[in-house]
Amino acid sequence: MWMNFTNVQISESIDFYWYLPNGTEHFQSVGGSLPTGYPWDVGYGHMPLGGTPAADVTGVWHVLAYVGGAKILNQPFYVGSYTSPLTISFSTLAPVLKSTTYYPINSTIYYSTSSVSVNSYVLFTNIGSGSYNATFDFITPQGTSYGNASSGAFSGPSASTYVYGYLDIHGYPAASDPGAWEVLIYVNNNFASPALIQSFFISS
Repeated sequence: MWMNFTNVQISESIDFYWYLPNGTEHFQSVGGSLPTGYPWDVGYGHMPLGGTPAADVTGVWHVLAYVGGAKILNQPFYVGSYTSPLTISFSTLAPVLKSTTYYPINSTIYYSTSSVSVNSYVLFTNIGSGSYNATFDFITPQGTSYGNASSGAFSGPSASTYVYGYLDIHGYPAASDPGAWEVLIYVNNNFASPALIQSFFISS
């Protein structure tokens, strides 16, 4: 798993935890630490698979990424003979999207109750033939759906396309519910298995 960090303000450790399809922790890898004051840095972790017993455990695995002890990303992946019709090559959260290209600006996972909104941006690549939709379901600190899910439709074959969903904060009920939030991204209404889970924080 590879992660890019920008505008690094504090030195924090990066850890990756790999979970079996039954939810049992299988492996932990240390991605190093973020250096203070750098405009950007990368963190990555890997889990041995080929030639290990893990290769025989088919199904949907998860890798959870933590920075400074706080979970910031939950990335599902599949072990087995399944071939995915598309790939998530980039994802981020940002307070603003560029008006012309909708590309995220000033990506961050930290928001305040005075922030206008949080935008979840996902770039899909290697899209096979067919019709697709992406649904964004924002989950409150209490673990319930906020009910502000949004979706975007797209089709293939295509080299790449982006989708995004947003949560309004300032002036809306979300501003009264600070804490650790998540956004679950589903593809083609497969609500039993999110394609990606992003974490973010709203502070008062």
